[in-house]
Amino acid sequence: MSKASCLFAVCIALFPTVGFSDADIAPSWASAVAGVVGLVPADIHNGAAVSLFACLIVMMWFFSNRALRKGKATRAYIYRVSPDHRLAM
Repeated sequence: MSKASCLFAVCIALFPTVGFSDADIAPSWASAVAGVVGLVPADIHNGAAVSLFACLIVMMWFFSNRALRKGKATRAYIYRVSPDHRLAM
């Protein structure tokens, strides 16, 4: 799960969204790679962002359950109330 998160984070960095000025236009190679799969760079960026947060939420639930099994209730609580967990509700 952490390796998938890493891949999604790299995709977020390499495939930018459209910005407010001409300087924020995606590089030609990013548009070409995205065009091969029939998307635009912003679609890849947004999909990777959603996937990254989903992976982080799953990892936090995993760590929380593992902490509960080890008897670390405070640590499990911290994992469950962190900001990424609130996004899942």
